[in-house]
Amino acid sequence: MYERYLEGAGVADRAAFAHAYAVLGAQRNLRIVGVFARLDRRDGKAHYLPFMDRVWGLVARDLRHPALDPVAEWLDRHVPPAWRTRPPARGAA
Repeated sequence: MYERYLEGAGVADRAAFAHAYAVLGAQRNLRIVGVFARLDRRDGKAHYLPFMDRVWGLVARDLRHPALDPVAEWLDRHVPPAWRTRPPARGAA
């Protein structure tokens, strides 16, 4: 679908598009991770947690872009890999 979009939209600078795509995707998916965690912690709505594995997988895909190396490094320092599926149990953090 990505290639089909590039061709159909007539994207001339594919490198710039790939950069913007990765940055926007990472921002969007990290926001979703935060919203799901907040809904669980603050609102007691744990039914969103099964989706965290998928969203963290999308974050990992986006972070493979070299422009996001600083973000990947920040996450490595501040978010333990074990938390990158579902957040820890309440009281564990």
